[in-house]
Amino acid sequence: MLDKSTCTVANRSVCRFEAFDEPWKEVFNDAKTGDFWEPHWGLFDVDRNLKKGVKIPDCGGKTLTTPY
Repeated sequence: MLDKSTCTVANRSVCRFEAFDEPWKEVFNDAKTGDFWEPHWGLFDVDRNLKKGVKIPDCGGKTLTTPY
């Protein structure tokens, strides 16, 4: 659930959606039906490298109390 943000940065709520890219999702793409899966939502690439330009805020050490 994205109903809770991790913190607020520059007056915007920050939610972490996917940690890593998921290239395996591409096998589900289907041009005939128009179904396409987005494999590149991660903060990190498939090799676990932080993507260029991504800055992860420390949120002052705050964490969520529940995982969802």
